[in-house]
Amino acid sequence: MIKINIIGDLYPGGEYEKLFINNEVSFDDLTLDFENADLNVSNLECPITNSTQPITKRGKNIKASTKCIHGLLRTNIDVFNLSNNHIYDYGDEGLNNTTKILKNNNLDFFGIGENENAANQLYIKKIKNKRIAFYGIAENEFSQATNKTAGANPLCIMNFIKMLNINKGKYDYLIIMLHGGLEYYQYPSPNMQKLCRFLIDCGSSAVICQHTH
Repeated sequence: MIKINIIGDLYPGGEYEKLFINNEVSFDDLTLDFENADLNVSNLECPITNSTQPITKRGKNIKASTKCIHGLLRTNIDVFNLSNNHIYDYGDEGLNNTTKILKNNNLDFFGIGENENAANQLYIKKIKNKRIAFYGIAENEFSQATNKTAGANPLCIMNFIKMLNINKGKYDYLIIMLHGGLEYYQYPSPNMQKLCRFLIDCGSSAVICQHTH
């Protein structure tokens, strides 16, 4: 049996930033679950950067200090989905800082790219002779990649179908991490249900929705 943990919106900034910087992060009773899993995957809800130049947008710009990497490493998370509505809050600098620090610490990531085509890629991990593919998408907000700019992989059915055709036969299971929905509302809208069921009908093994907290 393959055990994969998928963790919700992880924000190592704000009131929790000191815990991550000082390497005092603990998930208490979940620690053994993380240690015994074949793979731990989390949405990283903000850029890891010391940039002081936020982009212009509606809503709050959030980030976490690069020193937070100490706490992130302690969590035993292996892979980060970066496709969300905050990952581009500090522009190219924030995005580049994030990918650089993750790479330097041997942490994998997916869901972003230097343009829309580059962001529309699968992350495939072989576990116990099975190829597990992950695909990150986010509802279209200020963070999305375009043909000419970097950012998160936008929710686009045409891109999704294109990705499926390109990667046919390259994986055994496909897990989609969908960042969208109504924040602080505990039920999916009828349209979100319809979308998720469509993604399943297209061959996805699971659709994990995040963003609503």
